[in-house]
Amino acid sequence: MDTALAVLTHVLVGIALMWTVANVARGVQRRERIRALAEAGPTRRIRAYRRMVVRSWALIALVSLIVLASADLSGADLGWTWPRIDGGNQFNVLAWTMIATWLTGSVVGGLLWRHRRRRSAVMPPRPDSPLVPRAPAERRLAAAVAVSVGTCEEMVYRGLIIGVGTYLYELHLLVVVVVSLAIFVIDHAYQGRRGMIGAGLVGAILTIAYVGTGSLVLPVALHVGHNLVSLFLFPAGAPRPATPPGPETSAVSTAPTVRSMTPDRLDNPA
Repeated sequence: MDTALAVLTHVLVGIALMWTVANVARGVQRRERIRALAEAGPTRRIRAYRRMVVRSWALIALVSLIVLASADLSGADLGWTWPRIDGGNQFNVLAWTMIATWLTGSVVGGLLWRHRRRRSAVMPPRPDSPLVPRAPAERRLAAAVAVSVGTCEEMVYRGLIIGVGTYLYELHLLVVVVVSLAIFVIDHAYQGRRGMIGAGLVGAILTIAYVGTGSLVLPVALHVGHNLVSLFLFPAGAPRPATPPGPETSAVSTAPTVRSMTPDRLDNPA
């Protein structure tokens, strides 16, 4: 019985990893198509949102099945536990420090944005953000995408890959972390070079938060929150036309465009 479960675990892990790599490769090949969603109509984006939600939860179900079927892996091995607090562990302290910095920066950034908005210095729209909802009908599904993709990515990139690599195959933690982060960055190739750099920074912080606390709770919460901010805090649409300075416009200043990392993927949720 134990042998059968061990074989089943390896098969399911192989399917999950191949699915993940295939989705990443597919996203890279279709990056121009994904970017084209910025100019597409609501119907096309809504279909894309639905595919992302379904595929995300399908992969989450597969990861859950691996934990339930395995005799060698527990939920705690994949981060399904509450975060630990250990003041004597320097890496744990670093993780909590980075989490606190992230939250502080998010609050301060949100307050600054509201202040600028009240002073009519709103940041211009971001026409290069393919997943940002542009119509009211899209917003509910876009929120579902933020939650689904954020949860799925953490369960796969942080929980599954790192947990399986270290506990099941006994690989060195650093090797597994580098592989996980590399796949995560490549998965954001549709965002261009700057977007991939941003994904790398965010992924590194989330990885430290996971490894340092031994839990997916905080990485999932941070990732979902980041996705929601990226989708809803900054407006989307075509950039404003340039207006020559004159008596009515001389006092108006245009803020620089801000590129924010949109959630994880379009056709490949993990």
